[in-house]
Amino acid sequence: MRWKFPILTAIKDFYKKHGLIKTIPFVLFIAIGAKFVIGNLGILLLNALGMELLFPGPTTRAILALFGV
Repeated sequence: MRWKFPILTAIKDFYKKHGLIKTIPFVLFIAIGAKFVIGNLGILLLNALGMELLFPGPTTRAILALFGV
């Protein structure tokens, strides 16, 4: 039985095609982007359900302040 990890496969394919120098920012973009999107969407969902949690960082608060939220 083989395990399929789509993210690891994408990183491996990217590494083979572009090399290590371009792979490092690619991995950082995936890790940071996933944390930012998934984490903040989860907090927004919980806030919509009435839990009133604070957002984890000043970046999100600044972005929401631009939209008047």
